[in-house]
Amino acid sequence: MFFDKIGRDYGVTTWHYSYRTKFHDSVPNKRELSKEEFELGKEKVNKANDILKRPLFRYMNLLSRNYFIIRDAKIVLAIGKKIMKKGTPSNPSEYDVVKRGTGVAVMLACLEPGKKIYVYDQSVDKWFDWSYALKSFREYPGTPVIDADAFAGIGTRKLTDKGKEAIKRIFEKTLRWKSAQTNK
Repeated sequence: MFFDKIGRDYGVTTWHYSYRTKFHDSVPNKRELSKEEFELGKEKVNKANDILKRPLFRYMNLLSRNYFIIRDAKIVLAIGKKIMKKGTPSNPSEYDVVKRGTGVAVMLACLEPGKKIYVYDQSVDKWFDWSYALKSFREYPGTPVIDADAFAGIGTRKLTDKGKEAIKRIFEKTLRWKSAQTNK
């Protein structure tokens, strides 16, 4: 939600994908998934889980929508709790993964070649970008920019002050000129 909050200052319209529920009625630009879309999202999440090896069924409503958040994005910007390197006791996978629910959305993006994927790791206060060839994240110098019309901003519910600043810097670096036009 913080991407949405800051994006509004820059004239960015955010689409909020949701499963069918009466609890999200107050969200602007809500886009409810159809039953068919929900099933497609589930299928994609299950493929991601083949890599992640995590129990997902309790949160499938939330996770299924993640596919639609990243599906049409050319750039995926994620704020995560921590990146877990591949081949370690905490991550025996052949891929680097992002911890918790944000990791599912990031893995969905990793399985869609051609997307630029950036993760801000709150545990080390740094940006990383995804290497499809290495199946891992590399430290990224500085702050990524939004250089495509369609981007996805995703992240942990446990956003730190540094995570919030990382989001603000993306918009400031990329869309500073748009904010000046919007505020005239």
